[in-house]
This record gives sequence, structure tokens and C-alpha cells, in this order.
Amino acid sequence: MKLKNNNIKKNNLEGFLIKNNYDEKIANCFIKQVSFSDEMRKDLEKTLDLKIKNISIFEQALTHSSFAGMNKEAISNERLEFLGDAVLDFIVSDFLFVKYRDRPEGELTVLRSRLVGKKTLVKIAQKLKLQDFMVISFGMQKNNFDMSSENILSDVTEAIIAAIFIDSGIEAATQFVYKNIIYAFSDEELVSIDNNYKKQLQELLQSKSLPVPVYKILEEVGEAHNKDFTVGVFENNTLLGVGTGKSKKNAEQNAAQKAIENLDIDKLLKTSS
Repeated sequence: MKLKNNNIKKNNLEGFLIKNNYDEKIANCFIKQVSFSDEMRKDLEKTLDLKIKNISIFEQALTHSSFAGMNKEAISNERLEFLGDAVLDFIVSDFLFVKYRDRPEGELTVLRSRLVGKKTLVKIAQKLKLQDFMVISFGMQKNNFDMSSENILSDVTEAIIAAIFIDSGIEAATQFVYKNIIYAFSDEELVSIDNNYKKQLQELLQSKSLPVPVYKILEEVGEAHNKDFTVGVFENNTLLGVGTGKSKKNAEQNAAQKAIENLDIDKLLKTSS
């Protein structure tokens, strides 16, 4: 893949080092800081549809940890990912709270998970071709590392949102999120919540990069032809909800619904992540 960051990618010294199999640390030490060219800055402004005030924060947002790990003076986008995740959650939560005034907290949580989930963030990065701007280590370039990785793409989208927030404020970040994320969904897609609570809970956990929930029978009561089942749903060893039903399937659905309705579910997810 051809990167836009040609001032790093095509440096003659780098090419020599890679061609002759020099150690990656030796190669990276010759680049003290990530520095985008004027052309790259203009391309990035066009891509993001905004005027950049401080390019350095965007350079950081687009610097992969592989490069920063080999260069002590470079800073990766990991801290910006953390901030971008919080900014994105706030913007989307505010939108949903105002737009869907009759929806309970559990349904709003599921709606938010759809808007801020990994799949959505990956699509945004792909549409904007953010991977073309990213700064990666020589070793990753040399080995033709797959920049279409979902983790890399979702992380860089969050980092860019943070950079916009820092550089231009919450209004600019909100405009970016509305244009590229919220307006990408139709009203029908947003409100099409069915009664498959197990599916909803799985979407919610996956949006936080957590494993799928596990359902365990906690109790069986009654005769073989007329049993009542009590089922618990767990994320790792954390109990998220308990449900009962005349069948294991119904009990699982009720347990998932209780988990979604749990007012402390965000706290539980953060504790587990």
C-alpha cells in the first residue's frame, strides 16, 4: 500500500537501511519527529473537511504505536484514542438523549453501541482513507503490514476525533461525528430494535471489544414437562443479568434483557475492559 506520508516512507536513508536489512531501531533513530509536509496537511484538511490549527496533534493522532515504540521522541495515538472514545460517546449520547425522549436507558445504550461500535469506526476510517496518512515503523512497512486491521482503523478514527476536539473544540468534533457517523445511519436503521435481546447484548459487548456473553443455567425447578429455568449471563466472571423462563431459550432472552436494562452496565463494562 502506498502511504501518503512520503517524507518518511521515501527517505533515501531509510530505503538504504531497509534494503540492506539494518536493524529497525537504527533506521528509526534517524527520524526524530513525525513531520507532515504542507501537501499532506492540505490533503488531511480536505479529507477531514476542516482547517487545522495545530498539525502536531494530528501527527500524533496518526502515529502508530509501532513507530513510537522504536523512537523515544515520537508519541503514539494511544492516549488520543482514550480521549476520542469519551468524546464520541458524549456526542452520540447527547444526540440519542435529545432525539429519542421516550426510549429507556437500556435501548439508548444499544443504539449508542451501534453508532460507536468498531464496525462503524472501521467504515469511517476506510471511507476517509485514514490509513494512508498513518505513520508506522519501518519494520511494518518492510513486512507490508496489513493496515486494514480493524483495531488499527477503529483506533485511528477515535484518535482523529480527539485531535479535532483538542484543535477546534467540541463543536467541530460534533460536526465531524454527525457528518461521518450519525448521518450515515437512517432513522429506520437506528430505531429498528427487535426483541432479540441476546443479539443486542452481544452487539453492546462487541462495541467495547469484549468477548461474547456466556449463558449459564443457575437453577431448574419443576417436573420434566413443566420446568422453570433460571439463567445468568456473564461477561468473563461478571454477572450482568439473571432471567427466568419456561425454556432455556426464553430464560436466556430475559437474562440478556435484564443485563441491558441494568443501570450500572456501563460501569460493569468499564470494569471488565
